[in-house]
Amino acid sequence: MLFRRSGKHVLVSGEHSPGSEKLRPKRGKLSPKPGGLCRNPGKLRPKRGSRSPGSGNLRRKPGSLCPRRGKHRPKSGNLSLSSGEVSLSSGNVPPAKGKVFELAENNSMTMIKKYLLVTIGFYCTCFFLHAQADDTKRNGGYVWPADTLVKNKLEHWEDQKFGMIIHWGLYSVPGIIESWELCSEPWIERDSSVSYCDFKRWYWGLKKDFNPVKFNPEQWAQAAKDAGMRYLVFTTKHHDGFCMFDTKQTDFKISNGPFASNPKADVAKYVFDAFRQKGFMIGAYFSKPDWHSQDFWWSKYATPDRNVNYDIRKYPWKWNRFKQFTYNQISELMHNYGSIDILWLDGGWVRPLETVNEEVRSWGAAIPPWSQDIDMPHIASMARQAQPGILIVDRTVHGPYENYQTPEQRIPETKLDFPWESCMTLGNNWGYVPGDPLKSSAKIIHALIEVVAKGGSLLLGVGPRPDGTLDSLQVQRLKEIGVWLRTNGQAIYNTRTTEIFQDGETFFTQSKDGKTCYAIVRIPENSKLPSSLTWRGNLPEKGTKIKLINSNISVKWGRYNDKITVYLPVSVTKSKKDYPALTFSLVPERGTGMNVSDNKSACIAVNCKEEQ
Repeated sequence: MLFRRSGKHVLVSGEHSPGSEKLRPKRGKLSPKPGGLCRNPGKLRPKRGSRSPGSGNLRRKPGSLCPRRGKHRPKSGNLSLSSGEVSLSSGNVPPAKGKVFELAENNSMTMIKKYLLVTIGFYCTCFFLHAQADDTKRNGGYVWPADTLVKNKLEHWEDQKFGMIIHWGLYSVPGIIESWELCSEPWIERDSSVSYCDFKRWYWGLKKDFNPVKFNPEQWAQAAKDAGMRYLVFTTKHHDGFCMFDTKQTDFKISNGPFASNPKADVAKYVFDAFRQKGFMIGAYFSKPDWHSQDFWWSKYATPDRNVNYDIRKYPWKWNRFKQFTYNQISELMHNYGSIDILWLDGGWVRPLETVNEEVRSWGAAIPPWSQDIDMPHIASMARQAQPGILIVDRTVHGPYENYQTPEQRIPETKLDFPWESCMTLGNNWGYVPGDPLKSSAKIIHALIEVVAKGGSLLLGVGPRPDGTLDSLQVQRLKEIGVWLRTNGQAIYNTRTTEIFQDGETFFTQSKDGKTCYAIVRIPENSKLPSSLTWRGNLPEKGTKIKLINSNISVKWGRYNDKITVYLPVSVTKSKKDYPALTFSLVPERGTGMNVSDNKSACIAVNCKEEQ
């Protein structure tokens, strides 16, 4: 393999070129055999543009490969790797007859040293790059921020653990899936009796019907607080392009319609204010694609999928206009809506073409042959100038503008050693859909426990009704989650992972100082509490107490080899209370699973049988 550097060919593999074993010229021969660096021993200085046989287009500067006339001091040997041989060039004037072999030998040794240095350097580089690639793969392409303010905010965000994402827009009026019915990809289902063009006209026309006269962001914020949530992400604009803030870039917005005269017409402002007053971190969801914009979905062409529907290479001026439109809208959010902690960018298919990876291809969506690059460095620079330290989450575009990753509707199989968040729905849909069945509070609590033990945060999705209020069943479900967190929250908030993060249905976290370990045992729904619980890993220090956190009482425990069994008080096992999970605090024995970042620990299923 050849690596081109500064106009020369340099060997970058462990192989030598053919003929390189002939390093020592025969006694009395002053010039190398044909095919070496000096092609004609009688004319040592080549003409401009001449080259050695087999060297391809490699040009030599006059005198660069063979020494100039009149120079008696021999040069060290040079390697011509493209020519198929290793050859030597020495001084221009022949040395004394008895010195020929000595000079050739010296030059040969010099060449061997150079060859070894190049080879060793190559293998060191390969080892470094391989290790770097392994690290990137292990870290899911995550790039840690260098900005101190961003790092500090990221650390603060990792303490929160539980947040709310709110989808609210035109789709809430008929109660359908958010935006996606506008997209004509095969997986989208619509009323087959309505043409696609008619459907789009109907959807855009929902703007005249969206009048949320009961808009109550204070209710939303209180429900989130009651659930134990600590940060917010609100949809300022979804893929349909309808803006829930008073943008000056388009009239397709909540503040330009029947709700325009309402004092709270600038919806995003009042949502952010209500949650900010409850102490929440504030996140602005913003869709990079905009299907209502003529600079993204141009009516000149059909809209076959989610991507921009014209060739950006043919119409660069149109794409540049869309980039400016996007920049301007994000700038409005960054400058006009108070302190913003998170810029949460959705629509990961709008990205530089070179960043498309297997993860993107797995979505099954079309990938156009042009780059849908909106210039994230420009946007990020502006955002951080307006909001120092803001977290930017350019979803699925792994790199410097994805400060934490966001797996959707799933929990990773193992612990991840970089910041991440599972975004999941309380029901089956992100937005409001009448009759949407909600997950049980126990299921959400179980998900939260697993997410936190694996190093992540849980962002739970709810959708307000078209009148601007949350459904009472949603509010009740959120309260149930909060009841558990009020007595068990110390094992969730402000915690970090342990080496052994799971043993069956027992999950582990630890305090940030590493002095306290928490064992959180998930109890199957509608099941009776056992009299004892057993787990492996994160064993308590000898002679210390284990506390059942929700009751703040010490429990009896015993250690059997690498297992620990805790015995539940009768007052707990006979209680009629619903226990989604039981949490224990303990002082850990060093070396049993604490303060180690390796996430490859084997886990053995927990034994939750009742003691006989």
